[in-house]
Formats: sequence, structure tokens, C-alpha cells
Amino acid sequence: LCSLTALVLMLCFVGLRHLMNKPYGRVLGAIRDSENRLQYLGYRTLWYKLSAWVLSAVIAGIAGALYVPQAGIINPSEMNPVNSIEMAVWVAAGGRGTLIGPILGAGLINGVKTYFTVAYPEAWLLILGALFIVVTIFLPKGVIGLFDRFKKEKWDVEHVSAIQEEMPKTIRFQKEWLEQNKTYLINRILISESYIKD
Repeated sequence: LCSLTALVLMLCFVGLRHLMNKPYGRVLGAIRDSENRLQYLGYRTLWYKLSAWVLSAVIAGIAGALYVPQAGIINPSEMNPVNSIEMAVWVAAGGRGTLIGPILGAGLINGVKTYFTVAYPEAWLLILGALFIVVTIFLPKGVIGLFDRFKKEKWDVEHVSAIQEEMPKTIRFQKEWLEQNKTYLINRILISESYIKD
């Protein structure tokens, strides 16, 4: 059953990634960035938001259908607000605006939950709240944002070192060009001065 859940997760991820690379996904991204601008361009954003909500409800229904056989029982306490807050923390910890971020966040937060509900069961809600605050303040783009930052810093270091390697060559080339064209430049300056005097 776990392998079926992993397969469905992978299929949903691949399907949503494909969908987000299509015009529909680009419109959803534009709605997130500036809905008013998109409405001025003539898009009916209500239908796009409604369709995204319906798609997320279908995926949530599939997830619920896979959760019950694994948990063995379902009761009303599973629908309490703490679980909704926990899912929001998954998304925030993993990285908002990405597809892989909530998956990483769910794994990370559930790993922390597994440890702390055994070691300090009465403090789990406080730890969850503290995690949300820490992630919101210090990791606004989540764990994915850390990877992106390290990748950008690595690219910046490589780019700066490549520029530093090229600088001596560029300066040497400029000096050689000045030496070769010294007489031409002097003549141009003299001609310019003669025009100014006249």
C-alpha cells in the first residue's frame, strides 16, 4: 500500500509539473503574482481559480482514500484545525510556490513530529508553532530557497572567478591596442584641437 501511495504521489507530481508548464499553469502563476493585471488583459480569473480548487480537491480526495487504509481508522479528530495548521507548515517549510517543496516539507516536519511526539508529546503543538515562526522569519522560501541560495552563491563565486581570470587578458589587450594605435590617436587629437582653434 505504501508503494501505491508513492506511485500516486509521483504521478500527481509529474502531472502537475506538466500542467504548470502549459499555458494554464502560466495563467495560474500570473494570478498568484497579479490577479488584477490579468483581469485587465481579459482573462476570467474566477474560472481558473475554481478549476485549480477543484483539481486540488480531487487530489486531496485521492490522498484521503489512500490515508484511511494505511492509518486503519478514521475519526472526526483527524479533521481538527491542528492538522490543517500542520499542512500549512509543511508548505512553508518546504517552499511555497513550488511542487517539490511541500513534499520535502511534509517529510521534514513529519520526521520532527515523530521524534518530538515520543520525546515531548505535550510540547508538540508549541514546537509546531515555533517551527512555523522560525520558517516564516528565517526561511521565507523554505528548504528549497536554501538550495537555490547555495546554487546562486556557487554560481556567483564561479562567475566572479571567471571574470577575475579574464581581467588581466582584457587589460593586456587594451594596453597592446593603445600601443599599436598610439600614433593614430595622437593624430586624431591634434586634428580635433586644430578644429577647435579654427
